[in-house]
Amino acid sequence: MALGSLALQAACGLCGNTDDVRVTSPDGKHVAHSYLYDCGATTGYTTIVDLEASGYSRGGNAYSAEGAYDLTLRWASPDELHIECRGCPPRHPTAPRIDGIAITVISAARDSVVVPRLSTVPECPSFTDLGKQVDARVETIMALEPGLPLKAFTAEFASPALNFWDNVGWERETVFSVAATDGNAQVSDELVCRFDRAQRFRSCKRECCRSTTRTITETQYKSLAIGSTQSEVERRLCSPSDSEADPKNSKRLVTYYHIDLPIGHHDEGQTVLLAFDDGKLSSKGMSPYY
Repeated sequence: MALGSLALQAACGLCGNTDDVRVTSPDGKHVAHSYLYDCGATTGYTTIVDLEASGYSRGGNAYSAEGAYDLTLRWASPDELHIECRGCPPRHPTAPRIDGIAITVISAARDSVVVPRLSTVPECPSFTDLGKQVDARVETIMALEPGLPLKAFTAEFASPALNFWDNVGWERETVFSVAATDGNAQVSDELVCRFDRAQRFRSCKRECCRSTTRTITETQYKSLAIGSTQSEVERRLCSPSDSEADPKNSKRLVTYYHIDLPIGHHDEGQTVLLAFDDGKLSSKGMSPYY
């Protein structure tokens, strides 16, 4: 399908993306972004992988194939991306590097017993490792000398967690988030930081609370079958963002995930709630509140 026709149909509101997955390179400078592009029942899916600079939502096209393919994005090094899938056609041999990144498609035939690692069995980045990265960033922020402009602070160290300032004498303070992300996992801490009226850094202190977030796709959510064991679910989704035992029922456990499905004014997505009774999935649902 030509790019020109995709752009035209998208402008008419007929096209959209589903199954978005983003995987950040080891050095944090690039993001591999895979998704299915769909322009309606008469055109079918296109599987696309884009390569974006970290912090930017637009990037160069690294790979595309007509049809819906199950794939895994894997960084072999900061400058080498592997696209692993079953049945995907190869990348054109003369296709260039993108922003210095070498891109390799690793494919097996659809009926082959050789199965690349698929997105249904994802990589599961460690919350512990990400927490260590957050701790190191917080320590760096706490050691900053006063005087850094707010714009430089938010560009390099932390992002505002709230959209208002509290005036404190001749200074102003607000809450900032310090986060580390890898694949479908994120760990974040909150700091309360003060800036003077000229918006220059004064100091920060730790606020509560550390949060862990595991994001799943709509396809993964829909594939969850009632009656599946907790171990089967976590093999497909990785460990949850959090879990909570029912104080009134020792055999019930509720686990939580994040999904990027906006609802109403909650454009940040929703929380997925999975209830297990005797170790088996008994119900699933979503809520904009947690």
